[in-house]
Amino acid sequence: MLIRDTLEDLDAELDFASDGHEALEKLKNEDYHVCVIDNIMPKLSGIEVIENLASDRCPEHIIMLTAMTQQRDQENARNCGIKHFITKPFSPVKLKTFIQDLFDDLK
Repeated sequence: MLIRDTLEDLDAELDFASDGHEALEKLKNEDYHVCVIDNIMPKLSGIEVIENLASDRCPEHIIMLTAMTQQRDQENARNCGIKHFITKPFSPVKLKTFIQDLFDDLK
């Protein structure tokens, strides 16, 4: 709920998933400009979600919330199309500012 509470006042349409399988289904069936995904989720990890998503369905900006700090892990995630990382524990203000900046660039 921290992420939902943090982002609810952004001037954007938001959608949430409770696990990796639900996230994958939503990403397959809806168009998103930005995706914030946790690497550790029930059913599928964030990387598994993105790996299973067809390249034409990937949002332009994927932000992974992760405790992965090893360069090799981040390189593997980048190879899947993940462009941005916010390391846990993260500042809700930093996340909100980062996403707002992405939205501003999309306008």
